[in-house]
Amino acid sequence: MQKKLPTFVLTIGLIFSNLLTPASASTAFNVNIADHFNGIAQENLSYITTGILPGGAELLCSGWNDPKCSNSLTAYVILPNCESANEANCVEGLSVKSAKVSEGNAKWIKTIKSQAFPADTSKELPAGSNWSLFEVPALAAAGEVSKFAVRVKVKFQKFPVVGLKSMDFSATVVPYVEGTTSSRDMEVYEWVNPLGVKTVSGSSGDSKCVWSANGICGKETTFPKDARVKLTIHLGNYLTSWLHGRLTEPTVETTAITTTQNRLVVDAAPVTTPSASALISAADVSAEISSRFKDPSGYLPPDEISMMTGASEDGALGTFLNFEKFFANKATSIADTWSFRSINPSSLLNAGFAGFGGFASASDSTGLGLAATKCLPQASSIFGAVTGANSTAALIGMVTTNSLTYESGPPKFEDGFLNYKVAGVHSNPDGSDFIGKYDLVMDGAIARCLYGFGAKATVSASVSIVSSDSGSRVQSTFFKDDGKWIRLGAYGFTFSSPTLKIKLAQGGAADPAKVAVKEEVPPVPEKPAPKEEVAATTTKAAAPAEVKKVITKSISCVKGKVTRKISGTNPICPAGFKKK
Repeated sequence: MQKKLPTFVLTIGLIFSNLLTPASASTAFNVNIADHFNGIAQENLSYITTGILPGGAELLCSGWNDPKCSNSLTAYVILPNCESANEANCVEGLSVKSAKVSEGNAKWIKTIKSQAFPADTSKELPAGSNWSLFEVPALAAAGEVSKFAVRVKVKFQKFPVVGLKSMDFSATVVPYVEGTTSSRDMEVYEWVNPLGVKTVSGSSGDSKCVWSANGICGKETTFPKDARVKLTIHLGNYLTSWLHGRLTEPTVETTAITTTQNRLVVDAAPVTTPSASALISAADVSAEISSRFKDPSGYLPPDEISMMTGASEDGALGTFLNFEKFFANKATSIADTWSFRSINPSSLLNAGFAGFGGFASASDSTGLGLAATKCLPQASSIFGAVTGANSTAALIGMVTTNSLTYESGPPKFEDGFLNYKVAGVHSNPDGSDFIGKYDLVMDGAIARCLYGFGAKATVSASVSIVSSDSGSRVQSTFFKDDGKWIRLGAYGFTFSSPTLKIKLAQGGAADPAKVAVKEEVPPVPEKPAPKEEVAATTTKAAAPAEVKKVITKSISCVKGKVTRKISGTNPICPAGFKKK
């Protein structure tokens, strides 16, 4: 008989032991990929640990100065509400507008529960807080959903010589209605597994509740119609080189507060995102995949094992591709989502101190490759901020999508294209097509430098989709260049695993015929041929809302007894096929 083990939240990338506990014949893996999970202690609480010690052990610490964490420290901190304009690491404010409400300033109600541990203001280290609750009076007066829970979570880690640094952060805004729950409150605690190794685990709360405290909880609901959310937070200044997330039509700005802190403002509309889940027998997965369900000490629990992967976390795209065949190409559920996060700058530190003298690690974190040395002078400022030598308010850009999962790094600049990979299921729970959205905001000066354009050059753009799905398409694109920022959107494409390719051109519209993309998925008889869709827009568009429709045509291609229908703006037959 199967049973759930709610104290296990196992994620990819925590395997530090070669020990593999054999899975029993009844073992099953409950795989879930979603943007966020309610009721999970490790996701929704602040806590500090020693990090993974030799042998896979991990211990909880009472605060920033606990002797247990003197040599090794990893902290997961939900930021508190700001009490002053210059306070470090906090949530400054929120506003939510809708079709009925044009001014939606929110009022802070409270932060649930008490502090998990105190702040160390001398080192700009925040107190361990919890979800902050806000209400928009104007929305309440209009009879719309008016309460919103905000969680901004920062991961801190201690490194030799460099010291304690924030590694990454995530921010999410969730609309809720207040209700009750019979589930006990979530908690994080030390636990000794059957191998005798002490690790950190947590008790689950109500999966229907975003937050809970003493029987009262916030149950997730949908945003008001045509909502637009603006969140303002204070963060360490080297966390904002690239941002990525689940929202659309974003604007983003950073300004310096102090030499170490920036004020970050993100204003965007929410998107509908899918989740996918499957219960998979151990007999149907490889030993390599089943080993990923082990905890850090190498223990693989029996019976039904729950694996929850945040869809926008590092490595989530690879996790999805490993289990894609079990999801039946259909979403389990869909939900309104407004969230974003930073790109983990650990590649800067992992590159070693030699990396601080050059740009090898800048290439990893910026996606600009060798162009980083030419087009990203603020890379040295980012390095300096990490080591505490200087500060920066640099922001390269932000990339967002509503796809089930995506590449968590920045777009990669390769062969003249900014390439970005997304992945997901083809259908919504009701069987209709899931339609993708993609937005890119990029510093205009960096974009012009990449392509060798003059500082005042008029720029246009084309978007192409390369996919193994013959049904992929781009219905519309949006492009705007205001001199400071280049903003681009692609909407109306389908899945499963397309690559979005952005090409900038100087002067008039980028000619799709001149930016043809080489075939990336070799044609095989069992699968549809890759399909490329190209849509172009120019800076001459009258307004941001204006889009340019893509006109497609179809041809038939034959190879022996195999006939394929190829569609696109300029369709050509795959290698080995001839036009019929």
